[in-house]
Amino acid sequence: MGREDLLEIMRKAEEAKESLIQNRSMGEKEFDALLRLRPRDGMVYLKRGEAYEVIGDLEIAERDFRTSLPLIFKVEWKQRVREALERVQKAQSNDKILGKIPPILKEKVEAALRETQEPGTKILGCCTALEGIVDYLANAGKLSFEPTCSLAEKTKMMREKGLIGDVTASHMHTIRVLRNGAAHGESVFVDDANVSRTALRAIVMRVFAPPNN
Repeated sequence: MGREDLLEIMRKAEEAKESLIQNRSMGEKEFDALLRLRPRDGMVYLKRGEAYEVIGDLEIAERDFRTSLPLIFKVEWKQRVREALERVQKAQSNDKILGKIPPILKEKVEAALRETQEPGTKILGCCTALEGIVDYLANAGKLSFEPTCSLAEKTKMMREKGLIGDVTASHMHTIRVLRNGAAHGESVFVDDANVSRTALRAIVMRVFAPPNN
């Protein structure tokens, strides 16, 4: 197949993508027609995956991205697929986590897990979410804190009362230490923010999902 034919397929795949975003049924029919002609064209699967990602059907988007990866040979396009896979997997992970959180805390945690923030803002957001979780657990466990009680002291009291386990307390300590650094003007990096978000995810899963924390 010549370059002009490949460009035509790409054009049609892009049009089908826009159709699927606007009208799912119509767009799916356009992609079905393209894949009957080009059943092993990774770019067609990539474009369909991108469309499903836009409309929020992340499981199907991930499946299309996985299908496209071994069918695409250009390095730059393979990287684009890998980035798309990572993006939808993170989004699905966040969806699963948020589904386990009481509504009163969901907004704070959702804001902390948002990808578009600067590292310092992410770290501070994780601590804000953590403070909400701590207050929620304290209320549920009928544990009262003094107004001057620090987050470290609250964590210690909850561990001593059995409201959280050692691992959960360790994750809370991680977020608190990173927050202290950010709040005092220390340089913070993307990796620091990722560590803080990972700790928050672990806290949510341990506190709200399994029987033991």
